[in-house]
Amino acid sequence: MDEPSTNVRGLDENDPLLRNHHGDKTANPDTDDTLGLDPNIVLPKRRWIVEPIVLFFCVSILSQSTVLSQYVYYRVGLQYNVSTGGNGSSRAFVCDPKSLLNSTEHKVTSRIQNEASSWTLYRSIVQSVVALLVLPLYASTSDYLGRKPFLLLPTIGMMLDSAGLLVIVLFDLPLVGFVILGAVSSLGGGFGTLFASVFSYLADTTSRKWRPIRVALVEAMFGVAGTVMELLMGWWIKMMGYSIPLMFSATVAVVNFFYVVVLVPEVRLKRSAGGSLVSLPFTNIASLFTSSARLSVRLGLLLASLCIFCACFMGSSTLGSLYQMNYPFCLDSVFIGYLSAAKIVGFQIGATIGLVIFRKYLGVPTIGLIVMGLLSSTLGYLVTGLAQSVTMLFVTAVVSMFSMLAIPLFRAYMSQLSPADKQGALFSCVGVLELVGNLFGATAFTLLYKATLDWMPGFVYMVAAGVSTVALLLTSVAMGLDRCWPMNSYSLAVSRDADEGSSTDAPVGSINR
Repeated sequence: MDEPSTNVRGLDENDPLLRNHHGDKTANPDTDDTLGLDPNIVLPKRRWIVEPIVLFFCVSILSQSTVLSQYVYYRVGLQYNVSTGGNGSSRAFVCDPKSLLNSTEHKVTSRIQNEASSWTLYRSIVQSVVALLVLPLYASTSDYLGRKPFLLLPTIGMMLDSAGLLVIVLFDLPLVGFVILGAVSSLGGGFGTLFASVFSYLADTTSRKWRPIRVALVEAMFGVAGTVMELLMGWWIKMMGYSIPLMFSATVAVVNFFYVVVLVPEVRLKRSAGGSLVSLPFTNIASLFTSSARLSVRLGLLLASLCIFCACFMGSSTLGSLYQMNYPFCLDSVFIGYLSAAKIVGFQIGATIGLVIFRKYLGVPTIGLIVMGLLSSTLGYLVTGLAQSVTMLFVTAVVSMFSMLAIPLFRAYMSQLSPADKQGALFSCVGVLELVGNLFGATAFTLLYKATLDWMPGFVYMVAAGVSTVALLLTSVAMGLDRCWPMNSYSLAVSRDADEGSSTDAPVGSINR
């Protein structure tokens, strides 16, 4: 499972392991163990470099997001003189079946749900809009200015966000502060820029064969952080209130910043942009989609599927705590933590089974595992929407265990198909469409939840199942293209044409020098 670690300087181009600076274009991406070498890349001596960045970032963001949703609910409840579970309380909100018979109390409870979800929505919208403006600039420009600066910016934003949230909670400042703080901190690019930079870093330093494994391991860092934090945060909030977890979040963000500054080496050397830094990101992205028709069609289908999947995932996740605190589940912060941890553990088990058993031993292609993940996710939404007991919510963790195969393998598969010197451009597209999906999902599903809360709270999850089916169909079409319109023969044809000067198309996986 070891990957080639030879430095790009002083290589023998006749080495059969390298073939040429493009790697083996005719190889199946799931079996091609050559590196798509670029003269601007200096391979690091250490292998595990970016995974700790993701782990620290996820610990920080998950600890603050868990506190944020419950604190906002608590503050809104105080405005209506309703105790919704402040410091030292384990009750998430008033959820007594007898009180539900009282129409006045039921209306107040619904009002609190609606207003709390609105504040969460406002913050999500502002964060997503700001991140959308800066992410294409950051991620695509990293192909020319290096990866490290764009690993630093999101960590700086996270430090500001955690510190600001702590101040708001300590002094009970107005809730609008959450929205303003979200806008300021998102200037660092947020989660999207961090992941785009991390995956571009991995694409620079891994072969196509092992890239899905490494991308999945990065996603596993999110799972490890999520499992631990979800188990701890409920008890932490119950015993110590909201401020201590936010202090922890800020501390981890500071540690992450210094880790990137001191211990992360730059792997991509700066090179001439050949144009304005303002227009460069967009011309770089455009060149990715004009290099070949077959690549652009595949990327279009896969990016659309990823955007739809993210909309469903973010929309359902945003409402998860509110849905679980509502009747008939009435879960408190501790049980919400247990349920979230169970789901994350299920995701990690599913990812392990998919990557080790199905991919390594049974030879299921990467795109086949993506389809499996989308199918599992769709079934999970359906079960959640129909659930009438806490037991059924835990069953969802089993049904949707393969869901998290989709996101990392979408990224890895598109990276396998794309040229080595366009990875930043690719992941800027991925990051933008993920943000668009997250923004649309959070907005649309929150509005739908508010509209259907009184007669069927789970309806929003059934809609998510229907929309997720569209992503499943688009990905299935892309998988069919691999059989009837293969990339490998096209790569060879273009390569011969390019050598004869009769084609302007760049071969898939080529490196512009």
